[in-house]
Amino acid sequence: MTSRQESLTNSKLFLLFNEIIKGYSKRRFRNSPIFIKHLGISEKAFFDFRFQEFYDYAIASGIPCEDDALKRAIDEQFWSKKEEEEITVSKNYIDRLILTKKNLIRKLEIEAISTQIDEERKKLAKKISERKEILGKTAEEYASNRSNDYIIYESLFKDESLKERVFTENDFEEMTYEDLVEYILFFNEYMDEFKEYHLQKISLLDFFQPYYLVLDQPMQLWGKPMVQLSDFQVRTTIYGKIFKNVFETNENIPDNVRNDPDKLFEYTDRSKAKKNFESKQKNKDKASAEAVFGATKEEIEEMKGVGAKSLNQVMKGKKMMNMEELMKLHGDA
Repeated sequence: MTSRQESLTNSKLFLLFNEIIKGYSKRRFRNSPIFIKHLGISEKAFFDFRFQEFYDYAIASGIPCEDDALKRAIDEQFWSKKEEEEITVSKNYIDRLILTKKNLIRKLEIEAISTQIDEERKKLAKKISERKEILGKTAEEYASNRSNDYIIYESLFKDESLKERVFTENDFEEMTYEDLVEYILFFNEYMDEFKEYHLQKISLLDFFQPYYLVLDQPMQLWGKPMVQLSDFQVRTTIYGKIFKNVFETNENIPDNVRNDPDKLFEYTDRSKAKKNFESKQKNKDKASAEAVFGATKEEIEEMKGVGAKSLNQVMKGKKMMNMEELMKLHGDA
């Protein structure tokens, strides 16, 4: 797929939904059938256990933890506290932009802030990559990589009843790096079929919407309690609840929006922002009067100047723009 918007066909999504119901998928690997179990909470607990095992092993082997690696990098002046703070500031700034985007109404402003978010994410990714290279191998990274490898071990089976694993634990530990990479690439390609956007699409399509009636009763939907569901089943249920609420609280949703998760999320954000904006407009005169009576000269001058600033300038240093500030920025106040 060349973009997030290019999804699988509805027919393929239906087949994926059927696999989600069964709790496993059948694929071919090295010209033989292979069965992939959909993992749930018990397997996640196992990965956490393995992470701690590998972490302890790394520490015992002399691999530094991230805090120690960071302290050493700063002491040796390969990194600085200022650069570390810049990463935190950048993350917070992106969060503020995302929150503000939800309050925007006009399409051009939404597109502008979306572009800004993308640019800031690229800058952050580059900075994090630089940090990782300077810190080198850490115990956390080693433990994460090794425990993630065990997803392969836990997921792959020779039989449809998921009784016979593809590997024994000893075989898995003795596997060559080249073989492991081949399995990882195969598994990653498979997992791409179940990415968030596809699960969102499944929970929006006509074949799933009848199940909206029993989303609060997982036993009726999946035939087992919530704690026994696979991760795919849990996420599909959650998205179903989200979109059910969207349809119940928003009228006249355009047809070209109803089956597209991204457009639907954007539509609901704009609808909420519009309602808040209209509500604010109704009380605008009263709010403005209250703001003026009791405002200092400096505060009034500051309010006058908001409209002359760009969105990016206004956002710097703020947690989130309120509706009054957005109105001023729009030129409507």
